[in-house]
Order: sequence, then structure tokens, then C-alpha cells
Amino acid sequence: MLTMLLHLGYTPLASRSSAVPRAGRLFALEATAIPTTPASTSFDWFSQWYPVNVIETMDPSRPHAMQLLGLNLVAWNDGETIGGVKQEGAWRVFEDACPHRLGPLSEGRIEADGNLLCSYHGWRFDGSGACAEMPYAPPSKAERLKQSCRATCNAYPTRVADGLLWVFPVGGVLGLDASANVAMPLIDELHQPELAGRWKWKIPAGVRDFPCSWDAMVENTLDPAHFCSAHHGTLGNRYEDPKPYQMALSQPISLTEGFAIDGELGRLEFKPPCLVKYLPNFAAMPFGRSLVIATYCVPTKPGWVRPLANVLLDDEATLGSTLAERALAIFINYPLPPWGSEDIYDMWHAHTKHCSQCQAALRQLETAKYEYSHADEYGPLDWWLDATGKGR
Repeated sequence: MLTMLLHLGYTPLASRSSAVPRAGRLFALEATAIPTTPASTSFDWFSQWYPVNVIETMDPSRPHAMQLLGLNLVAWNDGETIGGVKQEGAWRVFEDACPHRLGPLSEGRIEADGNLLCSYHGWRFDGSGACAEMPYAPPSKAERLKQSCRATCNAYPTRVADGLLWVFPVGGVLGLDASANVAMPLIDELHQPELAGRWKWKIPAGVRDFPCSWDAMVENTLDPAHFCSAHHGTLGNRYEDPKPYQMALSQPISLTEGFAIDGELGRLEFKPPCLVKYLPNFAAMPFGRSLVIATYCVPTKPGWVRPLANVLLDDEATLGSTLAERALAIFINYPLPPWGSEDIYDMWHAHTKHCSQCQAALRQLETAKYEYSHADEYGPLDWWLDATGKGR
């Protein structure tokens, strides 16, 4: 499977491995034997749309640092704060560097008027990237200095679709023009008119960063044969279910459209630059292609990838009561590469620091732990209970 990706130049330079992984490969094909449609001989990684985060887990009141293709970015919401309540605004993505002294804008703050403030010298920027405030500029020159191109942030085109924040990693006017002509790699089941309302989210996308390269993650998600072994007891039996099977190309390979494979294990699709879809249909996962596991394998920086995995269910299918448990098990026991696996379990850096919901839950847990360990002392919880008249 990886041979196909390499043949078409689908491996980003930032995460290209020095050796082609062999474990879990569905089958090996000589590059000259792979049927392809006429296309360019190279793939432009930057002229593509990428999902970078899940909107529901992002705190709109603060900026968020993130990476894409080795670029340091900051995402933030330009909604105003009125009466202490953050209003719905637009999500923006800038280069994470203030044009003044290159201070990280992700360490700044979002002001009440919705502008992004750099914490280094207090410069402020509106949603377009234009400088809205330059505190130390002489009043007679302030407007002219703020309008200088050297005082403008490098802003990237953004969109929100399917609950995800998307970025086109080419900044400025060039990026706006180019992005308008590039289709987003959306999940077809959610957007085809004839399927409207039929496919439902069983498990929405979640955010977690993995210390492995893009090509290793894509090959993993294109490999249904690993489920029975790697997910023994949840998605099959490693001793009874593995057996020879046949898979064949059902959609010719191209740089723009990707490829599709059908066979005895179901259907696999790759849509560039990073979407892998699997519709399982075999003894250990007898879903009759009524389940879609759609994973965006987003290349963040060299040696790291952010998989945004969605599980969709055909609302018209009847699959029994074990579907939720089986689908959830895919992500509870996600297969790990042998290298760097000690970092996989660092959930703070891999997920929690990116998720406002988990941060809130962690604060509540820490408060409860403190109260339990100081049960005989008068603490914050006692004060709150007394102040609200609720008592213990």
C-alpha cells in the first residue's frame, strides 16, 4: 500500500522515512505495475486543505498554538466579548509570529473587541491580520505605520466544515486566490445530496498527536488486516480470524483523486492529501460496509502526525447491539508504532492541552481530589457551599 503512495509522491518531505516500513503491508506491488491516470509527476503539499482541530474542543477565548507541515500556526476566534460573554466569531489562523519581533502570538490574548494581542509589546491585530493598535507609535505616524505591510500578520485561509477547523497553508492574497479553486477532502457520505441525513456520527473526531511519520500512520489506517491481531478481543481474534484474502484496485490511482481498493475485507479509499476511509465487511467486522471509519492523517511536523478519526454509521442499517462497543474499541486500543511508544501515553501533550473540555474536567478532578484529601479542613468547596446556602 505504501508503494502506491510513494509512487505518486504522496510522502511529505518533512516526514519521509529513510526506510519503507514493512510491517502490516497489505500487499507489495512494483511501481511500474500500478495503473494510474495521467497526472502531474509531483504533489504540491501546500496547495491543499487540511483539518487541524475539532471546533467543539477549542476554547474561543484564547489563542491555540498548532503545527501543519512544519509551519508554526496560531488559531483564534475574533468574536467580541460582551458582558463577560464571548460572542460567536470567525476562526482565524495566522503564522505564530508577531511581525514586530516575531514573538509567538499563541502566547498572547484575545481582547474584548475580538482583536489578537501580542503579549510582547502589545501590538494588536484584527481578523484579516492588519495591525489595529501599535502602542508605542507616535500619534502623527500611527496610522501610516499600522498600514505598512511589515506590520501585518501572515494570515491563512480558513473554513469550518464537519465540526473541524480547516487551513490552507499558503498565506496572504496568493493563498486566498489559490484556496478558492481547491476542493476540500470531505467525507462523501456526509455531503452527497442523495445520502442526505442517512449517515450519522457514531464517534465524532477527536484530537491526539502521535510521534510517528505521516506515511506510517496512513499505511496503518490503510491496513485492515491488523485489526484482528492488534485489537485482539475487540475487533476479532488473532488466533482464529487471520487468513489469506484478496484486494484489488477499483479506482485508478491519481494525484488528484487518490485511489480505492475493494475486496474480501471491505473497501478502502485514500483521498489526498490525508483522508483514509475504511468500510469494513468481513467475519470479525461484519458491518456490510454500513460503517465508515474516516481518518484524517494530518502531517504536523517532522516525525509527528495528528489523526482526526471519525466513525459514521448508516442510519438505515441494522447491525446489532455490539456496534458501539466495537467501533469505540478501534480508538481505545489504537495500534502504536514500536518507536517512540513511551510518549504515546503522555496524554497531556498529546490531547488534553488542546481540548478545553478535558481541561475543565481535569480542574474539577483536581478540586475533588483536594477536597477529599482535606476533608477535615475548611476549604474552597465549603466556602462555596456556605455562600450559596447549599450546605454539606
